[in-house]
Amino acid sequence: MGMYDNLTADQLREQAEKRDLPKSGTKPELIARLEAADRDQATAPAEEPTQEAKANPLLADDGTVSVDDALAFTDQVRALAEEISDRLTAEVVEPLTGFETNVSAEGRSEVLTAASRRVRGHVDDLMRDLRALSASAGLMGQDVLR
Repeated sequence: MGMYDNLTADQLREQAEKRDLPKSGTKPELIARLEAADRDQATAPAEEPTQEAKANPLLADDGTVSVDDALAFTDQVRALAEEISDRLTAEVVEPLTGFETNVSAEGRSEVLTAASRRVRGHVDDLMRDLRALSASAGLMGQDVLR
């Protein structure tokens, strides 16, 4: 049994459309077309990455460490970690605090309270990880300067 056998003809047509394949034909024809495309893709040589994709923002063209680029990168990582932390606070922590206050004031279900605590725990873990990421980026920047 193939991976497309359980799909409807409409679902198979959607798959064909996503891959720019002809959408006409019977279900067996669509399945054969999709399977042939899978085989072709599996045997096709991998595309060569563009020069831009090959470039490492932390290395100069000669493969040595580019101090300026590495410092800019670490600054970018720290700024992104701070931005994510700020957004989490504004968009998750603050509304969650209001939700928790409301739930306990109204004597709502313990299930909601437990779910809220789980969410808060994950957010706290994420915030801790963001602080660690920012600190690590800072240390990386210091190491680059040595």
